[in-house]
Amino acid sequence: AVKLHVHYDVLRGVPVYVDLTPGNGDEKLSLRLHLEEKRLYLIDRGYRDYKLYEEIMAHGSSFVTRLMGNAKLETIQTRALTVADCQAGVVSDEVVWLGDEKSGTRMTKLVRVVHVRVKSPPSRNLKPRPLRVNGKVKIIRTHTEEFDALLVTDRMDLSAEVIALLYRYRWHVELFFSWFKITLGHKHLFAESPNGVLLQAYVALIASVLVVLWT
Repeated sequence: AVKLHVHYDVLRGVPVYVDLTPGNGDEKLSLRLHLEEKRLYLIDRGYRDYKLYEEIMAHGSSFVTRLMGNAKLETIQTRALTVADCQAGVVSDEVVWLGDEKSGTRMTKLVRVVHVRVKSPPSRNLKPRPLRVNGKVKIIRTHTEEFDALLVTDRMDLSAEVIALLYRYRWHVELFFSWFKITLGHKHLFAESPNGVLLQAYVALIASVLVVLWT
């Protein structure tokens, strides 16, 4: 098994850096080793690591990511919401100390936590599909009407509405991987050697960039 770690430019719609590791490769370690300056990293909850956030800032870059609901934080300031913020589903915008001081996980710099209430699109009257494991129904997928997202960022200059919008762009990464594996036909490996796998991955990535440039 192999894992492809991709730095994806959501505005241009192209991958700008890739790192190929064994299937059990650590996403957070890969990002740590390839951080760049003057970037705004949109990352999901799988990258939850307060020290990683500190390292991103130390490289002269910023981040917007999603917190777990049980994150430890201490509110220092509650920022006023604009009409545009409320229309974007923002519930609150706070400056906080993130992490637990007693356990030594507290970050050394203040960050913002933007609480956004997200409404799911209508289900179009479709019945929930059961998730089958070995032919047996394990759980039933249900369509919820809304859910809450806690977004954390070091950017104090952007409006809460923009922070919420930025995190929406993270979904382009998921769409890229779906397109990469399905539309490009990159469903299985043609070689077992590291060089063969690397060549196949780069051929597919080059093809994806050419398609974007052409269209």
